[in-house]
Amino acid sequence: MSNSKRVDLAGLIGVAFWMVLLGALFVGFVYLLSFPWTWVVKATMGLEVLLLALALMMEFSAKDVNGAGGWASFGYILGHAWLVAAMLVFRGLVLLGQWVVA
Repeated sequence: MSNSKRVDLAGLIGVAFWMVLLGALFVGFVYLLSFPWTWVVKATMGLEVLLLALALMMEFSAKDVNGAGGWASFGYILGHAWLVAAMLVFRGLVLLGQWVVA
């Protein structure tokens, strides 16, 4: 393995670490929202694994093209910002529905 490939692999491992950390924080955030169904946290974990695998495959493929690396990480972070907002709105709607029904 050449030295440049080792550096690229080390960078990819660093990116993977931060992506896994962000995914774990998001799963913890969804857990703290206390949805009344247990499947929500399980579905969130499954979604995180799929998104992480997709983003890392894109980063791995893009590392050989100048200017293409990093965009999957950028999308992963911004996508999580949208997911946090969506989960807050969804939890608010569930809470409102619980108050109306009860």
